Amino acid sequence: MTLVEAGDALGGRLRLAATAPTRGEWARLIAHKAAMLAEAGVAVQLGRVADAALLALLAPDDVVLATGAAAGRGDIAGADQPWVFTPDQVMRGEGPRGGRAALIDLEDRMTAAATALALQEAGCAVTIVTRSPLVGQRLEIQNFIFMMREFFRRGIEQLPHHACIALEARGASALEAPGTLVLRNAYTGAVRREAGFDAAVIAAPGVARPAPAGIVPTHVVGDAFTPHDVEAAILEGHRVGLLI
Repeated sequence: MTLVEAGDALGGRLRLAATAPTRGEWARLIAHKAAMLAEAGVAVQLGRVADAALLALLAPDDVVLATGAAAGRGDIAGADQPWVFTPDQVMRGEGPRGGRAALIDLEDRMTAAATALALQEAGCAVTIVTRSPLVGQRLEIQNFIFMMREFFRRGIEQLPHHACIALEARGASALEAPGTLVLRNAYTGAVRREAGFDAAVIAAPGVARPAPAGIVPTHVVGDAFTPHDVEAAILEGHRVGLLI
């Protein structure tokens, strides 16, 4: 068994997640899985992109694609403006520092909740926007209670029941002027505008990365198949491992 990792360390986007406030346990998960690989005698190649030439050299009987997903931005109009960021950018230190930030949550899971804490620690006044009745309503109950306590303790505002359908820049320069959120009430359909945001961060489902050129996988797992939770990705990997 050979594991080919394009990055310089194992973990992928989970390594970014582990840098978020209160989420350090993900680093322990990565360390645990790396130890299991070593115990099982798996050959790990870091910093190498799998391609047709490598597969010809390895001549494997099965090829499992686990290339993950890139950060998504949903279908919000104006999401490609320079004052709009992804959670990945925030965790890499490339997001806003200070000012008023909108965290637009399209998942209702931990990504948005942890990113909101990271923005607050970067000096931002944070407002979380979701079309759901509750911010983080798909969190496990213990995580939901913990995050709610953190939101109220840190002064993070919550704006449920509203879908962000567009992001508008005010003035001639999107880099200099605060932006506006166009919001639609989830129940009445009424549209209103919330102005004065210096930055917006969109927490959306990821976009699965395709197989590298020349590679035809026999199995696809994790976010490469469809973006979902790490627990589901681990279960898929276990299932495929039993099959092969």
